[in-house]
Amino acid sequence: FELDALAAAAAAIASASSAAITGRDHVRTWTTTEAAQAVEAAAAGDRERGQALFSAVTCAGCHRIAGQGGALGPDLSGAARRFSRHDLLQAIIEPDRDRSDQYGLVRMPTGLLDTLDADELADLMTFLEEPE
Repeated sequence: FELDALAAAAAAIASASSAAITGRDHVRTWTTTEAAQAVEAAAAGDRERGQALFSAVTCAGCHRIAGQGGALGPDLSGAARRFSRHDLLQAIIEPDRDRSDQYGLVRMPTGLLDTLDADELADLMTFLEEPE
């Protein structure tokens, strides 16, 4: 029963709009290339603001980083040491592209970065790259 309830909740989250999930307004629909270029062009990101955004755009509900957050999705501690910035952005923007079978029916919602502007995106990436 718990697995069925979890699958139903995950499906509902995956099908909801990013604005409905986060309570934030839609800013733009990011592509991986545009997001990578925006982060490169933005001023240096702020790690503390990025940490707050990690929760605000609901990443922390499913992902753990530096010992904090959920355990439904992959632990992102050290992800920036294993993956390039482009690969991280691609995994967030196109979550089903390389999704591991180990997560079964759990799917990450798409469009979560679409509530962020370029500076906020740079802040989030700074936190992912330097969580501690």
